[in-house]
Formats: sequence, structure tokens, C-alpha cells
Amino acid sequence: MKPSGPVTVGFASFVLLAGSVLAACGVVQNPGSQPTTSPTPMASPPGTLAIPTLVPSPSIAPSPSLAAPSPNAAEAACSAILDNIPLVIVNSGKPTVAAAFEVTGAQLTNYFVRTLNDDPNHSNGSDWWGQPTKLVDLCLYDGDFTTMAPVPSGSDTSAIRVLVVIFYGEAEFWASTLDTSTIPAVDPATIPEPTPIETSPTPATPSPTPSPIAGFSRFPGHGFWFDYPSDWRFLEGFHIYGIDGPTILAAVGIGNFDDGCKYQGNNLTCQQPHRSVPKDGIVLDYRIAPNIGYWPAPTLKPGDAWVTVGGRSALLSKSADEMTWQFLGLPEYIEVQWGPQLSGQAPDLVAQVMASWYWGPNSYNTN
Repeated sequence: MKPSGPVTVGFASFVLLAGSVLAACGVVQNPGSQPTTSPTPMASPPGTLAIPTLVPSPSIAPSPSLAAPSPNAAEAACSAILDNIPLVIVNSGKPTVAAAFEVTGAQLTNYFVRTLNDDPNHSNGSDWWGQPTKLVDLCLYDGDFTTMAPVPSGSDTSAIRVLVVIFYGEAEFWASTLDTSTIPAVDPATIPEPTPIETSPTPATPSPTPSPIAGFSRFPGHGFWFDYPSDWRFLEGFHIYGIDGPTILAAVGIGNFDDGCKYQGNNLTCQQPHRSVPKDGIVLDYRIAPNIGYWPAPTLKPGDAWVTVGGRSALLSKSADEMTWQFLGLPEYIEVQWGPQLSGQAPDLVAQVMASWYWGPNSYNTN
């Protein structure tokens, strides 16, 4: 299932306030109309480039760590870079400051968690993340924009609102959107703190079943396995293409699976993987899309649900003939598609397959 929608999202794209771009990390266009932001995904709700040492700009004075939040300070800090917003090209007109708030790191983290489905447990190097004594400026800019952060080929990088964080002279591009309601101009200080949820420090890992259930075969994968109906065929196993293409971990079913990669001499070209499913067929594949590191969290859309697969959190999306599980941490997907003659049987078959999924200690991703 290809990502779609009008939102370009990113995280921790570090720049000097003078406007020279130093690095941009892990930016992706996610499904749906909601933005996904910042360093890491959250389990209740996909390369890392080297980040040079940043030199604070002399044009903006650092916010004192223990001072009280000041609306005037935030307005001044955000206005100072209005003509040079990091990682943003202004296509026409003059951008405006839609909102400016100086709040604590804990309050801004709560804003990300509550409005942008971010993970409160990781900071990606932002040392204000979740800190109640450090002040940070949240800047929202409205205008006709194109973002300059790296995105997959063909992604829409246009935006009408961008979110930038400023802390101690360091400006970080965080997110952009074509729907302003998805990055609301709400003071983070007014958003209630979430109720803490008690969790086990070491989540239990489901034990593997000793053998497949009757009528099923076992797929022995790269650090995982699952059971699938015996009349399904093995279509593809572990195949890694590096950063230029996907990592295929499994493909089974009644039909065909094309990983989208072709060699012409020594040159590799890759397109989106493709499933060919006959009317009475079904194809399931497990893969990791091209990436260079940690990936923003998927965003919950209407009809989606957070579920677990073998104890790992995944966002489940459904349509009339397809289901997709997107995991946390990498652009990692399990997708299954079926033909119209299997519409009555497929959901139950797929449920049995997913219930059998087991992650071993050497699985590709352990998030």
C-alpha cells in the first residue's frame, strides 16, 4: 500500500538560525492527512545522517532554563527567522507566524504526543524532550511552502503550515502539512497531561507453537516465523537490496509477488513492490521499505487500529480487499491482498496467520 495524502512530515532537521542547512533526518510522507513528527514512534498510537555540532546563532538569545514562559519571547524568537525558516522554501507571498509559544520541554512533548502521535519516551538528541525545567519555543508558520527535507521519490513536499522548534539558538524543522487542523495552534501549556499507564518493564514475548496447526505450513524467516495455509505457495524469501531498494523478508500466497527491483548491468533500479492477485487468490508479503535509519511513527486515521503482532505494536489499516500492518521504528510492513472470490474467507485466514506470528531473538527489528 503506497503512502498517500497531502502531508510531509519530518523530525529534528537541524539548521543554523542563519539558515544554512546542516542535516535533515528521516523525513517521510505518511498515509492519511495527519502529520507524523519527530524522532521516534509511540507504541500506543518509517538512515540516520550524521549531525554536525551546531553553533547557536547570535541573533537569538537563549531562553534561560528555569525562567517562566514568556509569550513575548516566543513571538520574538519565531519572528526572527520568519524570512529564513529552516528547510522551507517560500513559493509566493510572505509567511506569517500563526502561533508562537514558549513552554517547557515537558509541555511541548505532551503537545506532540496528544496532537501529532509522537513518542514520549525518546528524544532523538533533543535534550529538552520531556524536561519540565527547560524552555523551548514552538513556532507555527503559515504560507505557500515547499519543504527541502529529503523524502521518498514522488512525495508531495508542498505545505501551508510548518512547525519549527527553537531551543538555545538551534532551530529544528519538525513537521509540515496541507491541513492546518492537523498541526493546531494550541498552546501546549493548556493541553492536559496524559494519565500514566503502568506497563511491565519487560513485555512478555509470546511463546512459539511447537508445530503448525493442521492444514498450515511454517515459514522459517529471518529471525521470525509464521504459519500459513498449506495451499499457499512460497513466493519470495529474504532478499536485501541495501538503501536503494526494499528488504524482502517473506512473500507467500496464491498469486505472484514482484519486489520491484531490476538489474541492468551493474545498475539497480527499484520501484514499489507489486502483488498480482487472481480472483481466487491471496498474497501476503513482509518487507522493509528503503530507508537510512529511524522512521517517524505512523499516524492513526479513521478506521485504523493499534494492534499487536507477536507482541509488537503495529498500526492496522483495512480496505475491502487489503490489510496493512505498519510497525514502529522502520518503514516495516506486512501487507495482504486478496481477490473477490476470497472476500468471505480471507479475513479469517489472515487472522490465523497473524495469530501464529513469532519474533525470535534475532528478528530484524525488535521494537
